[in-house]
Amino acid sequence: MGQDDVTQGKHAAPRRTQRRSATGLAVAGALLALAAMLVVAGVTQGVIPLLSRQPQGRPAAGDASPAARKPAPNGGASSDATTGANGVPDGSKAEGAAQPDQTDGPATLADQLPSEARPVRAAIDADGGSDALASSDGYAKLTQAVGALEDRGHSVSFYLKDLSSGATLSYQPDVSRYPASSIKGPYLVAIYETMVETGQVDGASVSDLAQSLILSSDNDAFRALHRRFGESILGTWLRGFGFDTTGFGGTNPYTTYYYPYVTARQLARIWEHMNEYLSSGTDGANYLASLFARRDESPLAMAVGPLYGSWGKAGWYPSHGALGAAPATVDAGVVFAGPRPYVVVAMSDAPSDFAALALVFAGLDAAHDDL
Repeated sequence: MGQDDVTQGKHAAPRRTQRRSATGLAVAGALLALAAMLVVAGVTQGVIPLLSRQPQGRPAAGDASPAARKPAPNGGASSDATTGANGVPDGSKAEGAAQPDQTDGPATLADQLPSEARPVRAAIDADGGSDALASSDGYAKLTQAVGALEDRGHSVSFYLKDLSSGATLSYQPDVSRYPASSIKGPYLVAIYETMVETGQVDGASVSDLAQSLILSSDNDAFRALHRRFGESILGTWLRGFGFDTTGFGGTNPYTTYYYPYVTARQLARIWEHMNEYLSSGTDGANYLASLFARRDESPLAMAVGPLYGSWGKAGWYPSHGALGAAPATVDAGVVFAGPRPYVVVAMSDAPSDFAALALVFAGLDAAHDDL
């Protein structure tokens, strides 16, 4: 559940004579032997192609690129539980890989974006990247994706940080937005890092809830964890790694403690720390990393899945609701782009629109290539 809960007859074969049966058995045996020889030759010489294995990316296990599909309108887990291919080893690009649910056409979503820059409402800021970024194809594709959302009356923010160089790319990164279920990822890591890793809680006692929370964004699992660990654990964990929580979350108690309003820059900072924990190699970190790699719904994975492995957690909500809920489509995580992994967040007030946000992530990945 990605949307939060503010408001699944018989005929015997003719008998042959004994003489013919012997002959038939001899012929059948010869044919079977010949077939076996052909299969062996085909496999060893490549005449008969083997079933291809799905490539593995940095994520330790599971699918890194879920099938592209719109979330269930009621925020529940999609009835179509198929997943797409994994990322390829070490984030290297997969030749000829098709976008999930496509049999023809562009290899990636970025190929669907025009390479001519267009106006957008605000400045796209780059810090520490190439001086040629603004004239690159990647930058042009990014403006097309952002502009398409804005043409429909929506707003969008994003923040990308290259973890190897420290270069950043951002757009309206300090606008506070409703995170929907994207906040479930940080809340779960807060539990594991502060409670499981310190031995205060047995990881086995929360592992099933963790799986439901990340793979299907289950609201019941989120409520169960909140009942057990409370509301303050997230803020305590954030302050523990130097995150400034001043003004974080807004003024409504429900959104402050369950779905706190957050900026793209803040959520990227949180995921930068989450990446450090998920990469630490502990049993708990490895388990969570495998879940974040296999999440069911993700515009980020829709965009980069054919190219790279990723970790992430999305959120979405269809309308204005009680207690501060608002229309939203959000995703945040880490993309293992070869030697240049990056943290990325994109947030929009478009209601539950994975396709539009996936194009923004595709534009961001293209721009990152030129950053």
